[in-house]
Amino acid sequence: MDETGLRRSSFYHYFRDRHDLVVGLLEKLAAELVPMNEVWFRAEGDRVANLRAGYEGVGRFWARHGPVLRAVADAATHDRKVEWAHRRFVERFVRGTAERIRADIDCGQIAPLDAEETARALILMSEGVLNEKLGRDHRADWRAVVDTLATIWQRALYGRSR
Repeated sequence: MDETGLRRSSFYHYFRDRHDLVVGLLEKLAAELVPMNEVWFRAEGDRVANLRAGYEGVGRFWARHGPVLRAVADAATHDRKVEWAHRRFVERFVRGTAERIRADIDCGQIAPLDAEETARALILMSEGVLNEKLGRDHRADWRAVVDTLATIWQRALYGRSR
């Protein structure tokens, strides 16, 4: 609040507490991130190309919001209310990923596996890497991070090459 030039009472005009701020912020960020994930979640045609295209959007998103996302993830380790909000944020993308994996298993694009646990592992790995690489310096090259993560996802789900 010191840096905004506003009084502390101004904060409470808009938010009940800092947890209310975090929940609202994560809802706003999730709404911005969803369309990028939908590129692959609802993909028809070349799933690998759609996976990579969606991931490029995620990389640009993290390049813009990485420090905030990293701060929320860090705060979630010692604040139960922030942890709950963060978990809801992450689970939204785990569910979408698991649905896509199940659909691709059903049509023979992915070999049978536990869709839910695979989705969770891929999402948590990706969040950790994105926070580490793009959560400190918004000027970092998101393209290299995206290429690495998309390659891991592609190989884990669709095989070595397509």
